[in-house]
Amino acid sequence: MLVVDIIDVTVFGMISAVVCTYMMSLKCQRFLYARKVSILSETDLLTGFCNRNSYEQKLEAYSSMCNQMLSCVLVTDEKEEVIQAKIDRVQILVEKESYHISIGYSVGNTSETDVSLLISTAEKRMYEAKQLFYQQRGVDRCARK
Repeated sequence: MLVVDIIDVTVFGMISAVVCTYMMSLKCQRFLYARKVSILSETDLLTGFCNRNSYEQKLEAYSSMCNQMLSCVLVTDEKEEVIQAKIDRVQILVEKESYHISIGYSVGNTSETDVSLLISTAEKRMYEAKQLFYQQRGVDRCARK
């Protein structure tokens, strides 16, 4: 009887170890696949930056991340003067490299701000800045090919 018990313990112990290892392997693979799908769904493969899906998922959380002010390009708790100074510095650095960027921003109080409206206003101002740039240069963007 002792020999049978030893064989049973050994066999069932080995089977248990193999099954447990296999199950852990499946869990690890499932975790890795889920992570890969998450990365692919949130990342632009060409640039490596977050894509629109990621942007929209994080968008609603921005208003809860700040205490008083939210600015677009989404900056939390920064005075408008500081934001304008940062934008001016970026534009100067870009123009030194013979490039131009059009930037629009919008600022609102946390309690009163609809993030979608904030972004819409910033986009409108960016397009206005872009249009002003082309008017000053005498360039018709529609004529470009």
